[in-house]
Amino acid sequence: MKYILKIDLDFKIKEWGWEKDYLKMAKAVLNAFDCKIDDVISKKSSKRGYHYWFHISTNNELTPEKLNMLQWMLNDDWGRVVINQWRIKRGDDWKRGNKLFSRVLYRKEIDEKCKRCKKHLLYVKIMEELNA
Repeated sequence: MKYILKIDLDFKIKEWGWEKDYLKMAKAVLNAFDCKIDDVISKKSSKRGYHYWFHISTNNELTPEKLNMLQWMLNDDWGRVVINQWRIKRGDDWKRGNKLFSRVLYRKEIDEKCKRCKKHLLYVKIMEELNA
């Protein structure tokens, strides 16, 4: 059986020289689940990172839950993993619901109290450093 895993990495792994090791790790993870990588496609997704499409094959049937778990294990964006899990629990079609977006469609406005929160400020600082 053939499947496509879609991964949203918000890191500049190509610029950092980490892509070769990332792909080696991905191969090891997928091999542990009796999956073979047939092809990998990557595309710059935004100023923050890359999208990866792992074309895999296996003799086992993989459920949407297992596919979502594999995407999580390959460091897919945690928010995407959670949203996909909600879609799965709701009974949505996996192939239609497992989407990658190349731009932000909506970002909830953060209120003033949250903007001053130490955790939020730390998150903003870390993201700025990662994207520098």
